[in-house]
Amino acid sequence: MHNFALVGCASVCALGGCSSLLSFDVNSSGTATIPGSPTGGLLGNALGSGFGGFNNFNVSQSQEFKNENTNKDHISECRVTKLTLKVLKPVAPAAGSDLSFLTQIDFFIAAPNLARVHIAGAKNFPLNQSTVDLTLDNVDIAAYAKADTFSITTDAQGRAPGADTDIEADIALNIHASLL
Repeated sequence: MHNFALVGCASVCALGGCSSLLSFDVNSSGTATIPGSPTGGLLGNALGSGFGGFNNFNVSQSQEFKNENTNKDHISECRVTKLTLKVLKPVAPAAGSDLSFLTQIDFFIAAPNLARVHIAGAKNFPLNQSTVDLTLDNVDIAAYAKADTFSITTDAQGRAPGADTDIEADIALNIHASLL
């Protein structure tokens, strides 16, 4: 029975039914520390440099990309499929272990000779929520993934948390590329 199924698939491929297009995910994480302020002043430019790990990023250097039989010049489509923020410190249930000090956060992608483009964001973070999935823009960022490097930057608004707060951002990119 299994041999028959394999022969059937090979025949369909021989007739042009198979695609040489790959689809795979590249995952990355970055961290940032938001300086605390007992007076809770405006957040200001606390995330001005964005999340460490998202600057000068090259998807072709990721292990997931290296596992595929392609290169960045063969990328035909790339989209963000997940962008999650998580408070690492202070650890819940400690006071200030949530993202409620933020009123808005926006993520952008930028690369040399390409415009800065909005890719995700969120507004009004509820109390006691230490992990938030951002709302994603349905934008094809293949040109950025093909660049030698790209950066993901952040604009944030809100009030400074009461204590230094470490946040992790986890991003997943779904890449479509042709085989070499």
